[in-house]
Amino acid sequence: ALSRGARHAIMVDKDHDAVKRARQNIEKLRFQDQTTLILTDVFRYGIPGSKNQHPDDSDCCDLVFLDPPYIFSRHTGPDSDIGKLLWKISGQVAPLALVVVRHDKHSEFLPAYNTLHQYDRREYGNMALTFFKNIIDGRGV
Repeated sequence: ALSRGARHAIMVDKDHDAVKRARQNIEKLRFQDQTTLILTDVFRYGIPGSKNQHPDDSDCCDLVFLDPPYIFSRHTGPDSDIGKLLWKISGQVAPLALVVVRHDKHSEFLPAYNTLHQYDRREYGNMALTFFKNIIDGRGV
């Protein structure tokens, strides 16, 4: 996203080695000033540092890419880990934000998680991408 013009990226992982590798790649690509790298559990906190106080805040995230271990997308109901995460981040992203989840192609997501509404799904080999749009106050896809 940064190499294609994103102003800033927040990268979150709870694995120390993954964060270390990400930091090395960020430095190699010289994106330190445009990147916030956070070591935490996104399933517990959602998007750290997101501006979720005001839905019209222009500093809210407008693109989220989730790539959890596939085990977290086996169950996608409202009480599942991924379901709770999608519900939580629906209040942490901008109106009309795009949320993309990478998962095993056999996983099926609900049509909506709070204000995140599924609008597309693409399969590539054994993996799939499911796309959600944050629809607030009747603003549509």
